Amino acid sequence: MKRHVQTIALALLWPATLLAQSEWSWQNPLPQGYTLYDLHIFDANTVLVVGEAATAIKTMDGGASWSLQHNLGGEGITVELESVSFVDANTGFAVGPGDRIFKTTDGGATWSVQSAGVFSTLHGVDFTNPQTGWAVGDAGTILKTTDGGANWSAQTSGTTQALNAVDFFNNNAGSAVGRGGTILTTTNGGATWVPRTSGTTQVLNAVQIINTTTAVAVGNGGVILKTTDGGANFAQYKTFDFMSKRAKPTANPLAEKRVETAVEQQLIAKGYEKQTSGRPDFFVVCHANVRDKIDVDTYGYRYGRYGRRIGTYTTVREYQHGTLVVDFVDANTKELFWRGWAKGEVNDAIAKEKIDDTIAKILAKYPPQ
Repeated sequence: MKRHVQTIALALLWPATLLAQSEWSWQNPLPQGYTLYDLHIFDANTVLVVGEAATAIKTMDGGASWSLQHNLGGEGITVELESVSFVDANTGFAVGPGDRIFKTTDGGATWSVQSAGVFSTLHGVDFTNPQTGWAVGDAGTILKTTDGGANWSAQTSGTTQALNAVDFFNNNAGSAVGRGGTILTTTNGGATWVPRTSGTTQVLNAVQIINTTTAVAVGNGGVILKTTDGGANFAQYKTFDFMSKRAKPTANPLAEKRVETAVEQQLIAKGYEKQTSGRPDFFVVCHANVRDKIDVDTYGYRYGRYGRRIGTYTTVREYQHGTLVVDFVDANTKELFWRGWAKGEVNDAIAKEKIDDTIAKILAKYPPQ
């Protein structure tokens, strides 16, 4: 018995990277259990996600099922894939530690290995077309390719801080963010990078360029920064207010008021302030969709001394199923920059505690990390 216990303990403590070897496979959870870092959404049904141990998983049915992509450049590759970027349904790139960049031309079914030319952990990658892309990483590393990743050239970032993410709106306008609140912008494809004042020393983990003048960056400590002047100035979202999207009074004004109160309490607890006059930094829009549903279940049974008589009975349950959505909209650009939601059974007399709990779970994911 002792030997069996030791064997089980050894299996539980076995390094996770060994599971990436061909003789090991995930039994539970399926299809895998590694930490996942980034994703690319192709459409409403198709998503590819990357993470530890060169893991790439893909769904083509809206997440109902996932397939594990095994061939990431060869057997035994166990690097962490920290970022992925696709330019179309087939061509994509992923990066991680070392000088290897992974490329797929069949939507992630198979991957080939490219050399970045520098031995540096890469944290972010973004492509604007199948030929042109950028990768960023430790010690201010910025690389660019104009031939689909066959060759990469280093660009001068002007910083030694680790860069965690990069995003380009077109072949010219781009931004990179990283440690120490570092924000860099370029308007010439990276030939020159300009440092910007972020107003924070927190680590910035992601950036998205909405248009040529507007971008949003997020980071540790709940930091969310925005610029509306092409990166010249970045400011944090600090104030909010509610914006109604109703054309007519709601059917349940009490429930709506409870939802807004719960959202307000959660945001104030996170350090945001409700704007009492003038324009806030962002608007909160809460809306719900309720549908009638019917569940019909039929059961069979036997009775009598020898179970010879057979009968059935049917139960019918009618109820309402609802989806509650909370949107955050930039007050200046009117662009949606965050959405959270929850689904479940509802009724006319929704308890305040139920609403508070639901809103707390939704906003636990805000701000994104």
